[in-house]
Amino acid sequence: MGDQEKQTADVMVNRPIAYGTAMPDGSAWPRISIVTPNYNYAHYVGDTLYSVISQGYPNLEYIVIDDGSTDGSYEEILKCKPWLAHCERQGNMGQARTLNKGFAMSSGEIMAWLNSDDKYLPWTFGVVAEIFRRFPEIEWITGIPTSWDCIGRNVGVYQHIRKNIYSFCLDRYGWIQQESVFWRRSLWEKAGGHIDETFKFQIDCELWTRFFMHAKLWHVDCCLGGYRSHAGTRSNRNIEDTHQEALKAVRALRAKCDQRVLGDVRILRMISKLKALNKVFNVESLVRRLLPGLSDRVAYPRIVWAGENARWQKENMPFNLIE
Repeated sequence: MGDQEKQTADVMVNRPIAYGTAMPDGSAWPRISIVTPNYNYAHYVGDTLYSVISQGYPNLEYIVIDDGSTDGSYEEILKCKPWLAHCERQGNMGQARTLNKGFAMSSGEIMAWLNSDDKYLPWTFGVVAEIFRRFPEIEWITGIPTSWDCIGRNVGVYQHIRKNIYSFCLDRYGWIQQESVFWRRSLWEKAGGHIDETFKFQIDCELWTRFFMHAKLWHVDCCLGGYRSHAGTRSNRNIEDTHQEALKAVRALRAKCDQRVLGDVRILRMISKLKALNKVFNVESLVRRLLPGLSDRVAYPRIVWAGENARWQKENMPFNLIE
């Protein structure tokens, strides 16, 4: 067996390649639970599963549920069964119920889901584990939004997309990339421990609104996962329904927010109307000088790699006052 074939074999038996038996600080790698629901994505699901198991993460719990596919998807999933914590085929229940079923089986300290046409990056789990271990106060994170084309090429990286509770309350909800979001089980439980099955297209957006009630979203300066853009995606086929569900979730969020947040939202809404004046002077710079407390409260929390110190560190990014 040549070196390349041996390396490929090492990946597919899920042996750690870039991980030691313990984290750099000597502690155990936290368990990461990933759920993948699948429905008729035979062309993509193998690529999705490979992006997860080929990372060789030492403490992965990967649960894959086929939701009554009729296109040979389950046969593709079974090829990876030795590396899965659980896989099964069920009658069609829909994405939300399938995710609830999968998460109910999971036990990981860190949680996420990956749809069966999307993919993670090769380093994703290592970065996620390091950040959650280094910053115990951080409860959920998202990476730089990334997109794949229909044959799996990385064709877009969108560093300018940042969101927080204020963005959502201003109806700037589009979008926190679900494929790049990871959270602690403790946050999942505080937010109700379930996916809302009354939503069909924006189950992720609705979940984020509940997360925002308990914790800030931290933006990691790293690509973690990507959305595969193709004609068959449900959101592309139902774009108006997708936005209507997002607006429904945002309205529910505003109804639950405390008055301090809503007061800041009113100020931000007024500032956003000064867009025309931005051509004359820098409105954002003026607001930050005059209202430093507001600027601090609405800033986007960020995690960046400090190469000179070889570690992740926290900082804030200014809120997009004029959008």
